[in-house]
Amino acid sequence: EMENIKSYLTIQKMRYGDKLSFLLEVGDQYLDCCVPKLILQPIVENALYHGIKPSPGAGCIRIGAREDGKDLIVTVSDDGVGMTPAQLSHIFDPKVNGERGIGILNVQNRIRLCYGPDYGLQYFSQPDVGTRVEIHLPLGGGQEVAHE
Repeated sequence: EMENIKSYLTIQKMRYGDKLSFLLEVGDQYLDCCVPKLILQPIVENALYHGIKPSPGAGCIRIGAREDGKDLIVTVSDDGVGMTPAQLSHIFDPKVNGERGIGILNVQNRIRLCYGPDYGLQYFSQPDVGTRVEIHLPLGGGQEVAHE
């Protein structure tokens, strides 16, 4: 995941130049952790297109990781335009009438299918300050939930 997101952000940096900077602050001890595929890209894409791009100045996307007990918390944060509490309350609402925007809901659903309802995405945001997304996963990949 980190290699994929580094490539994605490098391409976007070439496209947006000084408008975008990024920091990958994931310690080596987390690079071999097993995580579902393509969970970072939709979150980083939203940070760029809905946070940094509409901001009047340049912005930075930061990706980090830490342990919390037996959990791995991967954080994606931006210093873009942020969201109001009303916008934040609808972040996981399914889109209707053919609107785009299924990436975040898809990531949330896939994480919960794999690991259960204690895991998934948590959003924190303030207008004109930015947004932070915490991806809660079991450290080491955890036990997959059985499906019938």
